[in-house]
Amino acid sequence: MLHIRLDTLKDAKRLSEIASGISDEHVTLTDNHGMLVNAKSILGVLGVLKYSDLWLNTSHYTVFRDFVVVE
Repeated sequence: MLHIRLDTLKDAKRLSEIASGISDEHVTLTDNHGMLVNAKSILGVLGVLKYSDLWLNTSHYTVFRDFVVVE
């Protein structure tokens, strides 16, 4: 899982578009409240945009590197 950050609606749209391009697996987002959404769904991504603690579940790590939180 990747710890990610989405700051704007543009970030949410871009993440959803990238996730939608991955046809061979489910890509999900989890927040710190236990919500799980499909990252390929812009509505799902917008639903968790308000949370600051987001985790992306995917095996395609490199395409999401711009969203990764560096700690």
